[in-house]
Amino acid sequence: MLPQAVLTSLASESRLQTKTELRMAIDHVYSHHEHLPKTFDLRQPPPSLESDYYIIEIGNIEKEELSPFEQKLSPDDRLDAPLFDEGYRHPFAGRDEAPMENAGIGRPEFPGGPVSQWPANYRPPADAYAFYMPYHLYYPHWWGIYLIAERVIELAQELRDATRPKITWDEAFRATRLYLFKHEYFHQKAETFSAKLEVTHRERMYLEGQLPFYVRTFGTDNCIEEALAEAYAIREVERILRNWKWRAPARNAYMKALKHFVSQSGPGYQLGVEYADQDLFGLKQATFAEEIRHEALGMQKMPPGIWDMFNNAFRGVGTIKSRVNYIVHANSWLSERLGLQVQRIDYQGLKRKLKKVCRCEIDRNGKGSHEIWRTPRGQTFPVPRHPGDLKPGTLSSIVKQACDGMSVYDFLHS
Repeated sequence: MLPQAVLTSLASESRLQTKTELRMAIDHVYSHHEHLPKTFDLRQPPPSLESDYYIIEIGNIEKEELSPFEQKLSPDDRLDAPLFDEGYRHPFAGRDEAPMENAGIGRPEFPGGPVSQWPANYRPPADAYAFYMPYHLYYPHWWGIYLIAERVIELAQELRDATRPKITWDEAFRATRLYLFKHEYFHQKAETFSAKLEVTHRERMYLEGQLPFYVRTFGTDNCIEEALAEAYAIREVERILRNWKWRAPARNAYMKALKHFVSQSGPGYQLGVEYADQDLFGLKQATFAEEIRHEALGMQKMPPGIWDMFNNAFRGVGTIKSRVNYIVHANSWLSERLGLQVQRIDYQGLKRKLKKVCRCEIDRNGKGSHEIWRTPRGQTFPVPRHPGDLKPGTLSSIVKQACDGMSVYDFLHS
């Protein structure tokens, strides 16, 4: 048996290697942009995302324990009126959704984009509760997964009410946030598949393949990506609930409620329950891969079985767990109850905090009224020199870049 000192050294080395691998994985996105910039179509996020929403990083959502922010949420955090009434808005509402021939459906601008319109005889789909911003469009700062905090609470309570026997609020909330994360994570996995094809083909496989195929088929049962996202989420939630050692009655009750919800979520989404079958999931994923290739290149379609030779084709690039956030509207009841309004700071206060807490320094003047700052690791980021308090989204973006994933709350209270 190896001495304890050797075992400790090996464990430390293993942890270091794992961290290095994760860092290298997230760097693949930056390398992709550096070498193949023509495959990106960089856009600015809606101004409201930066000005009107607090963004709270979650961390590793696959861990059963909740983040400090999540521990403050409760089933009492519910609106008196339905969440999805005519006044429901998300940050992209009014700019990304074009009316479709199917009455009552809004077409998202990109795969995984937020949805606020759906047929009256269906339930709001997963993308009404969370959304994914792809790195092909929102690199380097804004890409990632966003869970709308109020919506997660509402859906968790709804699924809990549907379980027989009843599960606890904590169980329902943990499982529901995991479900929404896994649904949006599949959109990232699909984007990564397109990126891998871009490396081999040097063509715009996401912008001219995956994206137009998604937009054209959304709102129909031909939207394979949403069906696969639901199927992947169902499979992953059941797997992880077993890993969390959930008792069988609670696990089965939640999965039954979740599958019923998915089956009522409208065209495309509703096929997720069927596609969750292991054999069918693999077949449909291969079919989806061939559709992306055909859409982008116009080449003759081949049998899906050819993709069996492409192992890990849909394995996500990067530690997406570091790109998962809650968003809370600055004027919402939840923001007021949680005291998020106190998370304000002006330029002078930010300047002191960046130097003290994150050990950052001013590198040079940037464009206009901006400064370019440098982290201890040599990465640079812009900081605006504007009067008054910084916008919530701007502050969140700066802290994420400057302080290696530190939450805004911890930054302001350090």
